[in-house]
Amino acid sequence: MTSQIRTSLVWLLVAFLFMNTTQWLLFLVFIWFLNSLPETKNWFDVLYLGITAFGLYWSLHGGTIIDRFSRRRLLMVSVSMYAGLLMLGTVVGIFSSSLLPFVMVFLFVPLTVLATIFYPSIYALGQSMVSPQWYARLNIWIEISGQIAAMSSGFISTVLLQQIEKPSNVLAVSTLLFVASSVIMVIALWKFIFENYVPPQQVKAGVIERLRDALKFLKQHPFLFVFGITSYMIFLVTLLDSFYVMPAFVDRVLKTSGQIYTFSEGLFGAGAVTVALLLWKFGTGNIPVRILLLLMLVGFSYIILGLMPSVALLLALRFFFGFANGGARVMRLTYLFHRVPNYLIGRVLGFFDAFNVFLRILIISAFALMGLSENTHTAHIPVVVNGVILLISGIILLFALLFLQRKGSR
Repeated sequence: MTSQIRTSLVWLLVAFLFMNTTQWLLFLVFIWFLNSLPETKNWFDVLYLGITAFGLYWSLHGGTIIDRFSRRRLLMVSVSMYAGLLMLGTVVGIFSSSLLPFVMVFLFVPLTVLATIFYPSIYALGQSMVSPQWYARLNIWIEISGQIAAMSSGFISTVLLQQIEKPSNVLAVSTLLFVASSVIMVIALWKFIFENYVPPQQVKAGVIERLRDALKFLKQHPFLFVFGITSYMIFLVTLLDSFYVMPAFVDRVLKTSGQIYTFSEGLFGAGAVTVALLLWKFGTGNIPVRILLLLMLVGFSYIILGLMPSVALLLALRFFFGFANGGARVMRLTYLFHRVPNYLIGRVLGFFDAFNVFLRILIISAFALMGLSENTHTAHIPVVVNGVILLISGIILLFALLFLQRKGSR
C-alpha cells in the first residue's frame, strides 16, 4: 500500500467517523420524537412504511448511481445538499414550534436517502483504493469507525435528551454537529482523498438494464445470491429494531424513558466495536458458517427478549446484537468484495438493499395493519417475529451450504 493510499484511507475513516456519528444522532433524535410527539406518534407506522417504500424505489437507483459517477464527488454533493436542507428545516422548526413535527418528517425522508447513497459509496470508494488482500482490514476499519460513531451518537443523544427538554433545541444542537461534520467530510474528500475509480464516460443503459447485469452475475453464482440475501437479514432486523420496533417496545412494554432507548443504541455500537476489534485479531475465516451461527444465536436471543421483557435484558442483548450486526457486516462485505468486481459492486449491493427494503415493507405493513406497536399488550410481538425471521434465514443458509456449496456454486 502506497503512502498516498494510506493517507487517503486515514482521512476517509476520520471523515466517515464524524459524519456517521452525526447521521446516527439525527436518526435517533428524529425516531424518538416522531414516535413520542402527540402530533406524529399515532401515525408513525404509516410514516415509516411510506419512507421505507420510497427507499425501495431509491435503492434500485442508488446502486447504479454509485457505479456511474465518481464516488468521491457523489459523497461531497450529497452531504453538502443535506447539510443545507437541514439548516433550513431547523430554522423553520425553531421559529415555528407548531411546525416542528412536520419539519422532522420533512428532514427524516432525505436523511434516509442520504444514508442509501452514503454507506455504499464509502465501501465502493474504499474497495477501489486498495488491493484484494486489504479488503478484510478495510472493512474492519470502516466497521470500527462506523460503530464508534453509532456508540457515540447513542451516548450523545442520551445526554441531549437528559439536558435539553425542548425538541427544537435538541434539533438545533444536532444540526450544528452535523454541519461541522459535513465541512470535515467535504474538505477531506476535496483535498486529501485519492480515488482510483474511473466512471464510464457514456452510459446509455437505464436503471433496469444495469440492474440486469447484477442479476445476471448473481444467477451465475447462486450461493452468492443466497448468502447475500440471508446474511443481510441481521441488518434488516437491526433497521426494524432501531427505527421502528425498539422505540415502541421501550415506551409501551418496558414503560421507560427515551434515555434507555438511546443508551441501548450506544451499547449496540459498543458491541459492534468489540467484534470489529476481535475480527482484527482473529480474522474472518469460514465466513458463511460464522454468519450461520450468528443468525441462529441472535434469532433465539430476540425470542427470549420478546417473551421475557426487562430493561436489564434489553441492555445486555443490545450489546450482543451490535456485536452480531457488526461482525456480520464486516464478514458479508469482505466475502462479497472478493467475489464481485468493483464495476459491479454498487449494483449488486443495490440489489441486496432493494430486496432488503422490499421485505421491510412487507413486515412493517403487517405490523401496522395489526397495530402491534401501538398496544402495550402486543408491542413485544414484533421482537419475537424478528427472532423468527433470523432463524428461518439461518435454516435457508444452512441448506445452501449443504447443497449449493457442495456443487461448487460458491
